[in-house]
Amino acid sequence: AVAHNESTDQTTLVIKWVWDTTIDAEEFSAAFLSYNQARFGTEDGAFSSGTQNCWTGDRVSCMVTNDEGTLWVLGPSRLIVSKVIQSLSD
Repeated sequence: AVAHNESTDQTTLVIKWVWDTTIDAEEFSAAFLSYNQARFGTEDGAFSSGTQNCWTGDRVSCMVTNDEGTLWVLGPSRLIVSKVIQSLSD
């Protein structure tokens, strides 16, 4: 899903992948971690946890991996990305 706020000209992207096998999930996770590191640089350890990997800068990219799949939220701020992740976790 893509949400665009016209008044602030900010866009948030949300994608959830569901994997058929654990191997598929692990392969994707490794590749997507590499992609985020190449695009956004060093992972933000203060905003990451065991299942959540985040990169912050002019955009915020967070990847949440669990038994259900992989969730990716790309947004304009830590606050917005956190709210989206929380709303999808409830």
